[in-house]
Amino acid sequence: MDTATGAATRTELDGGAVSYGDGLLVHGRTLYVVRNQPQVVDVFTLSGDVRRGRFVKQLTGPRFHQPTTAALHGDRLYVVNAAFDADWSDPATASTVVSCPL
Repeated sequence: MDTATGAATRTELDGGAVSYGDGLLVHGRTLYVVRNQPQVVDVFTLSGDVRRGRFVKQLTGPRFHQPTTAALHGDRLYVVNAAFDADWSDPATASTVVSCPL
């Protein structure tokens, strides 16, 4: 997206998936697609002009519970679990953040 004009350019992705994509994170030439229903994060390497992306790997694990967004810090990806079905009156079952190695 051109932040000056608001114009968006489509990025064609080879492999992986973006269905149920709830959160997107771009860091350099890496795109992370946080997918809440399959409870995974698909990782893509973007071309120099970011018009194409190639699937690299999928991050998954038992600690993902309806992941919705992510942030990077150092060599770790921090994923927010929404836990939509949680008892929000109980802080122990509300949203959590899990750390994943890259």
